[in-house]
Order: sequence, then C-alpha cells, then structure tokens
Amino acid sequence: MGEELARQLREFSLIELIAVLAAIAYLVLAIRQNILCWFFALVSTAIYIGLFIDARLYMESFLNVFYFGMAVY
Repeated sequence: MGEELARQLREFSLIELIAVLAAIAYLVLAIRQNILCWFFALVSTAIYIGLFIDARLYMESFLNVFYFGMAVY
C-alpha cells in the first residue's frame, strides 16, 4: 500500500500540487475566518477548471466555474 501511494504521489504534476496546496490553504484560512481564503479559492478553482477540461471532465469543470464565481462574489 505504501508503494502504491508513493507511485501516485510521483505522478502528480506541479500544477496539480499547487491546486491541492491552494485548496488546503483556502480551507485553513476559511476556518480561521481570514479574508485571504478567497484568493486561494480563486487560485485552486481556476487551476482545477483547466485540469478538468483537459481531462474532459466537463461537469466537474462547470462545478468549479460555479465555485470560482462564488469566490469572486
């Protein structure tokens, strides 16, 4: 199991890692009620939109467009 996890982690691209870290930063900042959380929401959702379109996951892309709009609002 540990080998499989290590293999999957090696397959992450840099942009995917940035999106995950931005999403985690959003969560932590939202819990702390820090206004900067919305910046990280914009970053992570923008990256996920591109990743999901590239993977042809159009409904996931649309969902992230909605999240992006909510972060802007």
